[in-house]
Amino acid sequence: MADVGFSLAEPGVQLSLYFITLICLFGSFFLCKRIVGSRLGRVLLAIRDDEATLNFFGYKPHVYKIFAFCVAASLAGLAGMLYIPQMKIVTPSNMEAYRSVLVVVWVAVGGRSSLGGAVLGALSVNLLYNYLTSEQDLFFFKWSPDYWPILLGLIFIAVVLYLPNGLIDLVDRLCKKFSSPELASNSSEK
Repeated sequence: MADVGFSLAEPGVQLSLYFITLICLFGSFFLCKRIVGSRLGRVLLAIRDDEATLNFFGYKPHVYKIFAFCVAASLAGLAGMLYIPQMKIVTPSNMEAYRSVLVVVWVAVGGRSSLGGAVLGALSVNLLYNYLTSEQDLFFFKWSPDYWPILLGLIFIAVVLYLPNGLIDLVDRLCKKFSSPELASNSSEK
């Protein structure tokens, strides 16, 4: 039999998959940003905020919900198509309800009011997960990966109570604070 194709284990293929994934992430982000900024996006936001009023004005929310579901399903399919070649295996544990809850935590931590918040939440939670799912000695305490679900729950509760708009709100406040006109005038006087 002839050797046809390429191995997913080759570093060049892995790097190519990484860049393809990055391009798809940016493409998906800008597609969603464009949808949210359009008239269609304003209708979707109105459905989220007050569906009954939108129905009163003659819109058919179910049509818009079906569209949103189709876009979400397409993006999920694209994500799965990119995930499997990079992980090289799919097991039933990848389909647990925990994964769906994790997506909700990403959005809550990042901020549900913006697309950037969802990306920030996914990045921050996954970076914490990657760091904290290995055994480490932290001063007087030995960290175990078994503690991760407890910490994730505490992070979720803390964000809901103290940062209801997510980390993106904190980032926005810091940007406004450091880009205020007072700060610029004080730095130019020195």
